[in-house]
Amino acid sequence: MDLSRIPVIFEHARKDENGYFLPSLCHLGRDDIRFLHYHDVLEIGLCISGSGYCYANGQKTPFREGDVQLFLPNQPHYDTAGDDNALWTFVNIEPPRITSPHLSPDPAFIIGLMGKIRVSGIFREDEHPGIHRAIRDIIGLMQSTRPTDSPAAELMTAKLTALLIELSMIEESNTTVIESPRADVIVPALHLVSSAISRHKSITVGQMAEVCFMSESYFRKIFSSVMGESPKSYIVRQQIQKAAGLLVTTKAPIAEIASRCGFEDVSTFYRRFVKICGVSPTKYRRAD
Repeated sequence: MDLSRIPVIFEHARKDENGYFLPSLCHLGRDDIRFLHYHDVLEIGLCISGSGYCYANGQKTPFREGDVQLFLPNQPHYDTAGDDNALWTFVNIEPPRITSPHLSPDPAFIIGLMGKIRVSGIFREDEHPGIHRAIRDIIGLMQSTRPTDSPAAELMTAKLTALLIELSMIEESNTTVIESPRADVIVPALHLVSSAISRHKSITVGQMAEVCFMSESYFRKIFSSVMGESPKSYIVRQQIQKAAGLLVTTKAPIAEIASRCGFEDVSTFYRRFVKICGVSPTKYRRAD
């Protein structure tokens, strides 16, 4: 499978009432495929060990032990490990909902800062020491304290606000920081495709454009610019992704799986599955 063209999925994060999420560990093996995904929250991470590559906005950026990572809401990305594998710890945050007893910033101010940020991706200590230090400090606080307790909540709020301000002041990207795509404008279409496939319904590019309040021709241009592929290609890849999961988790006949994933006939399903996965559905199921 071409790793630069794999489907994009939405990953949910369990939200709590104070805007923070518990840190999570992510082990990346050399042969693991981390699907291109996005969240509706800010994601920060610290590479604890190993090395690999971060993919986003059509760019491939190397990372190594000690590097930190930041992605804005609705920004598709994924990581792959090198020969030495990799271990990351991640924290998801909803900046507008962050509160503390005395220092809670105006949510409108935070939203405004988020709108000014034009960089994200991998940040190295020698190139962006302030951002690197702030992300490490926030993750460290999340691992050692409860962010709802004072003074920890006040310190966390101050550090997060300072991080967003510093990010908003960076005008240009360099080789290790990628420019943020405008994925937010097509998120309704991504949700529509996911919902339609889960309900065994077909979906058209026109319907995707409609939920994004765009003409179909303009939507196709924006979608291809952000995602690196056409809307139709994206739909097919999402259908194949679901089919691949059903092949290895159920004993349903292949014809039934094809129908459940929105394909009108088995022959079309076979052709598209082989094109994307490199093997037939039958061999894919046996290989697992």
